[in-house]
Amino acid sequence: MIQRVSSITPQDFTNLFFKPKVPVIITGAIDHWPAVHRWRDLREFGRRRSNIAVPIEMGGAYNTPKFKQAMVPLGAYIESFINDDQDETKFQPYMAQFDLLDEVPELKDDIITPDYINVEDCALERCNMWIGPRGTITPLHRDPQHNIFAQIVGSKRFRLYNPSDEAKLYPGSGTLKNTTRISNIETPSDSDRKLYPEFAKATPIEGIVNEKELLFIPRGWWHHVRSLQPSISVNFWFL
Repeated sequence: MIQRVSSITPQDFTNLFFKPKVPVIITGAIDHWPAVHRWRDLREFGRRRSNIAVPIEMGGAYNTPKFKQAMVPLGAYIESFINDDQDETKFQPYMAQFDLLDEVPELKDDIITPDYINVEDCALERCNMWIGPRGTITPLHRDPQHNIFAQIVGSKRFRLYNPSDEAKLYPGSGTLKNTTRISNIETPSDSDRKLYPEFAKATPIEGIVNEKELLFIPRGWWHHVRSLQPSISVNFWFL
């Protein structure tokens, strides 16, 4: 399981987790963010920004042939899943990794960049937002930066793999070199098990990131994400 700690100082974070490159869920660190109150009503969040066009992943995950994107009004997109009656056996449309904060600058007032990002001369590189229904999936991949992931609304399950397991995770090539070739790591098909036999030997750690919690994912750690409820998340890449 991913280790959990209550709100800790940046110095303790640096010594216990950042330097040794250990993932951790941090509770109590963003309770004071205005976003945890102002964004809780998803329908209202969408209505207030109803005409903002956002990119929605459709058809399948980005590492599959079915993947496509379409620009959709944010309000209509949120309204499409607000009743939480999605069929989780099907791919769920997802506003993933989009800088909505630049499109709607007022949202920047609702979050506070965590102090954990400024350790060891690091600096923020990019901030993304993620909005979607229960059942959205981010395929197993790794990021070239460190990641602080903030869960604002809803909860998500993370499955993480140490970089030492990378060969067993079957990275792709080209633009997908940081993403696995395995089509479904949660329930691998017979075909995947035959094509990627070493994957069964990889050892993940798992954890659920709940509302008002942070997850630190060190650079190079592979991670797969599934939303357990309709959710809004913000992540901070830093290096």
